[in-house]
Amino acid sequence: MPHPDDKGRSPEHWWLPEMDHTAGAKPSAYHPRFAEVICARVAIGDTLREIVADRRMPSYATLFRWLQVHHDFAVRYQRTRDEVGARRIWMDQIERERRAEGTRIAIKLGRRRAWHGGPKSGYTPAKARAFCRRVAKGESVLSITSDPTTPSKRAIYKWLKREPAFRAMYVAAKREAVGWLAFEAEMTADRAEAGNLPKIKREVARLEARIGRIGAKKYRALPAD
Repeated sequence: MPHPDDKGRSPEHWWLPEMDHTAGAKPSAYHPRFAEVICARVAIGDTLREIVADRRMPSYATLFRWLQVHHDFAVRYQRTRDEVGARRIWMDQIERERRAEGTRIAIKLGRRRAWHGGPKSGYTPAKARAFCRRVAKGESVLSITSDPTTPSKRAIYKWLKREPAFRAMYVAAKREAVGWLAFEAEMTADRAEAGNLPKIKREVARLEARIGRIGAKKYRALPAD
């Protein structure tokens, strides 16, 4: 529910309960208000990195713990992510149609030659969203594209080059996957005891190495045909 202090303010300035960032065991600081504000900020385009940088917000690990244990928050968050992705794809489609119309006019006026040939990419918004959901859960591109029901690795690479909306969704999904791995590393470290310390250290090191590898690469957009 909207708070009286929210009126006329953007979501990053909405009221939030006080967040205790001190170390040590303490009750969960989760409050439905955090879910409301986080989803509102995601809806206007804020990244999770920008959100957790706010001192009033939980850490990456705490946020992902909440998403695991609070089903209503997880459902609302995923729905918001899907809506943002759909909006990006819609805006990208409008831009593609605008460019295509410009190309048709240029061809009609003789300022540009028509281009024929080359297979269609097979790109669809539904395929893009399904792929990025799996990336956000921590699956690698190699494992996803090994599934015969998904596009090939080569197709994904082309989409990243040619589809700005997909590229934005992919980068956001990679960042979310990093957050989940950071959460897993923190939970693993919390299980450390004198007898299993070497094993725990190896597991945390493995997770941290994967975090380093999983970061989204930069893909230069291909020039328009």
